[in-house]
Amino acid sequence: MEELEETVEELRYELREAERHSTKPRVFAVGPHGDVVTVARGRRARTSTQALVLWDPRRR
Repeated sequence: MEELEETVEELRYELREAERHSTKPRVFAVGPHGDVVTVARGRRARTSTQALVLWDPRRR
């Protein structure tokens, strides 16, 4: 259990660092089955049934 908790803490640290260094907004699409994919800049979601989410690290 301790090893798992350490791994979680390491992953949380890596996520915080990645968020801290990322300043560009990103767009994600969520499909009807809950699958999440990154949408490339200037591209549209594959189908109209996908929801779009904008993640902007500058707006917290």
